[in-house]
Order: sequence, then C-alpha cells, then structure tokens
Amino acid sequence: MATETEVPESFAAGTTVKFTITDPDHPADDGWGMNFVLAGAGVLSSTGQATAKSHAFTLAATATAELPAGSYRWALTATKGEEVEEVDDGRLTVKPNLAAAGAGDLQSSNEKLLAAIDAMIAKRMGTGTGSLPQDIEAYSIDGVTVTKVPLEQLQKSRVVYAYAVNRERGGGIGRQHRIAFTRGDS
Repeated sequence: MATETEVPESFAAGTTVKFTITDPDHPADDGWGMNFVLAGAGVLSSTGQATAKSHAFTLAATATAELPAGSYRWALTATKGEEVEEVDDGRLTVKPNLAAAGAGDLQSSNEKLLAAIDAMIAKRMGTGTGSLPQDIEAYSIDGVTVTKVPLEQLQKSRVVYAYAVNRERGGGIGRQHRIAFTRGDS
C-alpha cells in the first residue's frame, strides 16, 4: 500500500491506511508530536511516528474494521510539552468493509423495499417459490377481516422504488435522447 502525503479523502473499513504529514511549523525533529483523531459513527485516534521532519501515521486494519461506514470529521493536532495546536481538520468517508458484509447488509432501504414489493407481487401472481396464486385481496374468517395491499397499489409502489433505486445507482429517467434545434432556411 502506498503512503499518502495527506489525510485521505476516503478509505474502506478493514484496510490499513498510511499517510505522512509534513508541517514546517511543527517539524518532528524539533520535538513536535502529532495526533490524528477521527470521529463520526465510530471514533479512532493515532499518534504519528517521527520520521525526520514528518509525522507518519498508520491506521491498522483491525482498528479501521471497527468503523461503521459513513462520513467522519478528522483533526490533526501538534503537541510539544504543554503546547497543543490544531494543525488541520476536514472530512473523509469510510466506505463499507465488503469482506465483512453479510447478505443484504449493504442494500439501501429503497433496495430492500423494492425486493419486498417484488416478492409480494410474485406471491400474489403465484410465481413465488413454492406458492400458489394468492390473488384474494380481502377475506373474513370468524369475524376477523384481513385486507391485503391491492395489487394495483403494489405495482405503483414498485415503480416509485424502482425509480429511487435507479437514481441511487446513478441512473436517470428512461432513455436519454440528444435533440438539436436548427434554424432551417425556407
């Protein structure tokens, strides 16, 4: 893994992250130490190792594995004796640890709802696994009434969630056509 020369903009949880900070106002060979703190859905801190004038940071894979995916704030502080100065701060993104993900863990709520709607429609149509058509939308037995979501409403909901999933994945609406208007001479 290459060592970055600044705090990375993103990294995947469960990976080793290395970066080196060189700050002329807080050189390691002048007795300055440097600390890195990451805070968001999880927290992580690291102390830089002095290397000539720079501070080298290594975030171990075991430490980053504990971080939930999401947006985080980070800060670098320099210390020398009793003196503490903020050097820099920013935001970064921790991407999910794909190696530790279970089935469905990384699906958005829209993807989960779309799958559930598809399963309900398939069951209603009798195309679900080992199912007979269940097209009855309401029934009563011994005074207990059960009303299912109408198939028409499920189909409308499916369109809404399919559109949302398509947008999450970077898609647009339908096919795109390029149209050019030109002025014709008559």
